[in-house]
Amino acid sequence: MIAPNSPPTRAFANSLPCLALKDKILPYAGQIDVNQLCAELHASAALVGGDPFNPKDWQIPDDLYNRFPVLRTPASRVVKQVSEAHDDGIWSVSWSKRGNRVVTGSVDDTVKVWNGDTLDKPELLEGHQLGVVSVDIAPSGNLAVSTSLDSQMRIWDISQNTLVKTIDAGPVEAWTATFSHDGRQIAAGTHAGNVNIWTVETGSKDQTLETRGKFVMSVAYAPNGVYLACGAENGAIYIFDVPTGKLMHTLPGHSMAVRSLVFSPDSTLLITASDDKRINIYDV
Repeated sequence: MIAPNSPPTRAFANSLPCLALKDKILPYAGQIDVNQLCAELHASAALVGGDPFNPKDWQIPDDLYNRFPVLRTPASRVVKQVSEAHDDGIWSVSWSKRGNRVVTGSVDDTVKVWNGDTLDKPELLEGHQLGVVSVDIAPSGNLAVSTSLDSQMRIWDISQNTLVKTIDAGPVEAWTATFSHDGRQIAAGTHAGNVNIWTVETGSKDQTLETRGKFVMSVAYAPNGVYLACGAENGAIYIFDVPTGKLMHTLPGHSMAVRSLVFSPDSTLLITASDDKRINIYDV
């Protein structure tokens, strides 16, 4: 273990143009020689002909990873980054379980389909007239659904990058949408506090699950297909029995909107995330 650095360490590191690594290195100032590390990072860039003051030119030698393991932590490096992936904010992303495709939805009114390995040359899917709120990929990996502020749900064949079906859901009748475990249905939360169930093949709304609560902002199917959970803007969480459509549980625990939720792989637990800064895990 190298002795802790002297007080000038922070000033030295703050003077570096390396904003990406600075915050990761400084917490370890008492365990590693930050001055030495920063100097060697600059030197390694110079040795390979790069600009020592441009972190993008740094090529970190394997030897440095061995002597400074902090560099290996996931937070220290972005594996892949796509700048200007859309023309506006990206509100939703989904990664297929099969086919290795990534689908993104943006406020720029478009959906894009990316290769999961390279994230380059995306296919552009157009048609929505307003921002895309959510996207999800079916378990088969061939279909995707997008919901939009234009009150439409669109089902896409992402293996051919074509539109399969447009569903006029009605004003705020399809917010966050998700495929069922078998890919035959799509559940979407509504401003009225309900969850609408749509059949993929026909595009028809076959069922409405009523919470008698507030705006449903998140929806998730359990992997076993038995449960469906949804989270509302007031923090309430509802669990439905999928085969019967009956409300099983209303779960307390959040005081603000539940933005996201997901079941554990064995369908026994539910984890929720809320604007109240809390994550809760429930035994379903």
